[in-house]
Amino acid sequence: MSSETVVTRNAIQFTNDNKFAYAYSGIVGVDSTEETLIEFDTNSEYLDSKILMFNESGSGDDFRYKVKLNDIVVVSMYANSGNDFLLDTPIIMIIPPFTNVKITADNISSGTNRNHTANFYGKVGMAQRVGNE
Repeated sequence: MSSETVVTRNAIQFTNDNKFAYAYSGIVGVDSTEETLIEFDTNSEYLDSKILMFNESGSGDDFRYKVKLNDIVVVSMYANSGNDFLLDTPIIMIIPPFTNVKITADNISSGTNRNHTANFYGKVGMAQRVGNE
């Protein structure tokens, strides 16, 4: 049912009309190893998407955030808890069909777990069929 909030780090959800896709990580502890916040695979659709990541810890730790498409880093950014640009600036990108998407965070200044969440939103589009006008 599309009115339910689904939290899963390893899947993407679609609205009943298949016009929108979304994923919510829930709270994930991020320590000194790269932690996956959200990971999913697209099918034949492409996604006009926005990605937001949030650090709720309030610590002064430094973090590295990455968005990977088929294990290729396409976005990498650095932030510390005193920097709120992650809340204000979504990552906007087109996700192509048949792509593995992975959003990660890594605490690069401490081995302590710091709570993070990530949200993914995408408008679903379908590629035009070859030979159709």
